[in-house]
Amino acid sequence: MDKQMYDSIWHALADHLKRGTAPASGLLACAAENPGDGEYIISENKVSLKPGDSLPDGNCVVTGKIHIPDEALPDGYERTFLVDFGKRDGQFFVNGELYHGVDANRRFLPIRDEWKGQTVDIKIIAKGNSQFGYLGTTVIDKEVQALLYTFNIVLNYFATEDGGKYMENRVIDGRM
Repeated sequence: MDKQMYDSIWHALADHLKRGTAPASGLLACAAENPGDGEYIISENKVSLKPGDSLPDGNCVVTGKIHIPDEALPDGYERTFLVDFGKRDGQFFVNGELYHGVDANRRFLPIRDEWKGQTVDIKIIAKGNSQFGYLGTTVIDKEVQALLYTFNIVLNYFATEDGGKYMENRVIDGRM
């Protein structure tokens, strides 16, 4: 299977993963400095943020609010936070509490039952350089999510079988 075919299959599956989204509100971003003691010095120069905007280079802080609906979902579906900051990684805070790490492989974060029906304050401290993709909630199909993870594991196995020399459009031969 070549990379173009893999990408096509992955995107076709991913199109069925999410069942609607609800964006965060009042998103603001600003640069932040870390002098090394675990604390961040946050710039006063905050700018409003929307999908596709560039985030400040290096460390940045994003704040906003997310309303979490309290509606019942069909079996096999789960409401999650959706955090898309490209290839950045960072820390995700809910109501001032450090809740979860975020990176390119952890974009769907579970929502605690006690937050359902509430509007929560969100803060993310992110490191790296990239554009802002999305922050809010989504409903995911857990079967499609499991299939995507399995598909990625198989592809990553074949991609690294040759010592990690997998290149764009290179044919990946493998036995299952």
